[in-house]
Amino acid sequence: MWIFEQARDYYTAAPIAQKLAWEIGIALLFLIVAFIGFHLFRRAFGTPNYEATGKTPPAGPAKFRRYTAGGRLYHWGILAVMLLLLLSGAAFYFPGGVFSLNGAIGISWLLLHVVFAWIFIVFVLVHIGYAIFDTGLHNMLYHRGDGHDLMRRVSYYLGGRRRLPKIGKFDAVQKTYHLLLILFALVMIVTGISLFLSSELFATLDADWLRWQRLLHDIFAFLFLAVIIAHVYLRLLGQHRAKLASMFTGNLPRETFEREHDWSRWQPDLPDTHSSAAPAAAASDSKK
Repeated sequence: MWIFEQARDYYTAAPIAQKLAWEIGIALLFLIVAFIGFHLFRRAFGTPNYEATGKTPPAGPAKFRRYTAGGRLYHWGILAVMLLLLLSGAAFYFPGGVFSLNGAIGISWLLLHVVFAWIFIVFVLVHIGYAIFDTGLHNMLYHRGDGHDLMRRVSYYLGGRRRLPKIGKFDAVQKTYHLLLILFALVMIVTGISLFLSSELFATLDADWLRWQRLLHDIFAFLFLAVIIAHVYLRLLGQHRAKLASMFTGNLPRETFEREHDWSRWQPDLPDTHSSAAPAAAASDSKK
């Protein structure tokens, strides 16, 4: 097939797929460029805004906690790991296209790729545990109304109404993004472990199985990169700057919360409440 680079089979001499053609990988990335162009074109005719319906938060707090310090460190940490995985993977996907590490630090890109792949797996397991035991999973799951939210957002980009329903912590598109990341990560982990076990001689696997593991690993690596690029682009939009800033500060301004979020669907911590409550309590105690 033309979407794969081929080589002759050792036993049959028949040409078989061995690697995703780099042109196809680049084409996948250009689909994201096309998406960005279409997205900007639609927004040129009016950016979306949110309906006035939805429960407002209690009076007082000027900001709400969107991410804890640990959550922010996790996000930036896994971003660094994924970028290093992509860079190290590119080093042997495009031979000679990336500088050599052997001369600099005495290790190969392949070894670095394996090390960071295991670190990535640890990050994923930590994320799963945190989501389950710290109730974060609830915010990532689809709930009643998300289908309507998704249809309204799709309708907007097809020329429909600009007004969108208020959301919980994440909108339907963000939840879909999380789902795609989970699926892509699962494929990358399973195929990567298969290749690792074979290369380190921990297991003897069928050659055809390994060949398809390599092909799937290639395909989903480009898909992974594509959704990350799309995610970064969407976070950099002016409308989302407050949420991008929350990745550094951890907090979301009240104005942004009231404009986009429904208090009945997401009730984050109130950092201002705790900080202002302490002085008030101290003053009350001093009067006793």
